[in-house]
Amino acid sequence: MNLTSRLKTIYEKVPTGSSPVDVGTDHCYIPIALFKNRKCSKVIATELNMNAYRKAIETVKKEELLDVIDIRLGDGLKVIKPGEIDIVIIAGMGGTKIINILKSSPEVLKHTNLLILQPMTAQARLRHYLLNSGYKIIDEDLAKEQNRIYEIITVVRGKGFVEDELYYEIGYNLIKEKHPLLLEYIDQKIISTRNIINSIRKSNSKTVEKKLNRLQKRLNKLEGVKRDVCKSSNNNANN
Repeated sequence: MNLTSRLKTIYEKVPTGSSPVDVGTDHCYIPIALFKNRKCSKVIATELNMNAYRKAIETVKKEELLDVIDIRLGDGLKVIKPGEIDIVIIAGMGGTKIINILKSSPEVLKHTNLLILQPMTAQARLRHYLLNSGYKIIDEDLAKEQNRIYEIITVVRGKGFVEDELYYEIGYNLIKEKHPLLLEYIDQKIISTRNIINSIRKSNSKTVEKKLNRLQKRLNKLEGVKRDVCKSSNNNANN
């Protein structure tokens, strides 16, 4: 089974020999790959949506793995018992939804070693929650599919912090490691921020003015990071 770039990046973060749960598994592609490639001998998959749950059952049945991949119908981690798993994978959901899933199952999370998270939206909000809830970020990655770039955030228990609020939005590790997709990712955020600014500039209310000021500061920081990354890349090319 060939995984997409996004799913393959997530798959590669899972430690060999671990016992993961894939929350919101959809077609169950990651659990299947983990078992077939002998990375994990025990995998649980959960799915809240009945149609997606049936698709997962059908896909796993075709692979003749129903006896080794445990697919459960239910909300997030609520169908997991404490101690059953040590790795949590949550991919393809909004950052706010991921936060709610984590908040709802503290007893399960006490027994986990690693969270592998791929938020579709609200990445800054998710990072802020994690770093203020007893987690530290140990790895950040990007994956591109078609014209969209996705973030994958890996965290463990520990004390985390950021030196600048911008790092809630663009992970410090991505900048530090000079990720090959970083400039393109920053450009996407710059374009998005400019579009938002242009769409609300016509209003003269004080509320909008304050929002414009915040967005302009955000845009300035993004452009500053882009300049720094470009400068660093040019220096490396000249050495």
